[in-house]
Amino acid sequence: MQRMTHTDVRDATHVKLADGSVEKIKSKWGVGPDGRLAKPSEGGFGVITETDRRVGMTDAHSYFKIEIDQAAVRAEAAEALALAERIYPILAGRSPDVQGAALADVVAVFIAGHHPDVREAVLTAWLKCMQQMIPIAEAQGLRDHPEGWTKQ
Repeated sequence: MQRMTHTDVRDATHVKLADGSVEKIKSKWGVGPDGRLAKPSEGGFGVITETDRRVGMTDAHSYFKIEIDQAAVRAEAAEALALAERIYPILAGRSPDVQGAALADVVAVFIAGHHPDVREAVLTAWLKCMQQMIPIAEAQGLRDHPEGWTKQ
């Protein structure tokens, strides 16, 4: 389970940029050992992201702390797989367009349930997760292939 909470730069693990993207923080500057933040006249404060992007105090939209509980992640994964197994028969036999539209509606509700400040990050993470699952689904064998489609 992942918990994302708004925080200031001192406790942050991620930064949201003005363009809406969220990046993981690699290092920080201008934060003293006592937690004091440097003033603009002292050079300010900011972060370096994992993509080596330098984000100054005026460039960050907001900061987040993301914590992950591995036991909860395993339990949620098992629950998600069980739920997916229940959904497959509902989608089976329907056209790809109908399946896609139904899944898009469900995902839209999922994304809308998150705070607007984190929706882009949640969608990006969801897309990455789904993309990583495609080879697994292919290796396990698709349940219903579209007519005329052959596995190569």
